Amino acid sequence: MKFIDKPQPRTLEHYSLAIDEMTSRIRKLEGVLGIYQIGSVSNPGLSDIDMLVVFEDDAKILMDPVRNFQSDTYLFTHQVYGVPKGYWNELRSLTFFHNYRFIEGEELPELRTELDSDEIRQLKRQIALEFLVKMYIVLTVQLRYDIIKLRSFLLEGKALIYDLEFLGINSGNMFELVQQVIQIRADWWEKQPTEAELKNLIKKLYASLTDFLIEELRQAPLYLPTTESFQISRNISVSNGNFGAISSGFVLPNFGLIQDRKHFNLLNRFNRFKVTFPYSVSEKGSVVERRFQLLSQLRKHNSNRLPGFLIPASSLKVV
Repeated sequence: MKFIDKPQPRTLEHYSLAIDEMTSRIRKLEGVLGIYQIGSVSNPGLSDIDMLVVFEDDAKILMDPVRNFQSDTYLFTHQVYGVPKGYWNELRSLTFFHNYRFIEGEELPELRTELDSDEIRQLKRQIALEFLVKMYIVLTVQLRYDIIKLRSFLLEGKALIYDLEFLGINSGNMFELVQQVIQIRADWWEKQPTEAELKNLIKKLYASLTDFLIEELRQAPLYLPTTESFQISRNISVSNGNFGAISSGFVLPNFGLIQDRKHFNLLNRFNRFKVTFPYSVSEKGSVVERRFQLLSQLRKHNSNRLPGFLIPASSLKVV
């Protein structure tokens, strides 16, 4: 197993400077109302920066502020999130992005739509399962290639604790393995595990995640806007059925001839994955359907008017 994209040392000052420079870049755009940071920097060098911009409803920005960013692009692992003002309050109600830190502009009031306890439970389960299934898919691909994107694994591995929390899981094999990932992150710059230890942990986590999802989805399916098959990337398709994944293609050895990332991307051209798990269409009027409708509207809006900004949703691309 080869580990690529390994963590690089950074200080809190590096993060602060990058946030300041990104804020300066964004504030120059037309129609910016408020700029926020999501979360905090818990592990410098491993953590990334999540930022969100609230725009005027009619704003149209074609640029991606992360592209050609002159500061430290290592700290931004994805695009900045962007939402129009008209979607802001409903978005806060129907997603669980949290710990918003206002940076600059107009700090918009938080006028959430109240959800009852059953709606909160449904929404938490849905969101948690979307992220857990996506983690399963990511690890399926990387273990097929025998190549692990290490920093990404450590970032996403820590986030699994929130998914387990949403599902009410606070013990068991999966919980303990995620706690190990979190501890590795916390100790990374003082005491790094060996590659053999990391390999063993990742394989155990993948096996445990597989068993966990089989059991969760046996009890109740994941909800999607359709029961039809769909693509989440050029070489990964999702179909309704018993939980599992099959692959076809071949893995070309690198021999150090090309960069690791280029090699990984090349393998995506020669391999196909079909992931299956049980899913159903959400009930009419349910909180899950309302979230799908909101995310679908927001994705269309951003595609037309804010193509360089992400929507705050799971990367399973269910809409």
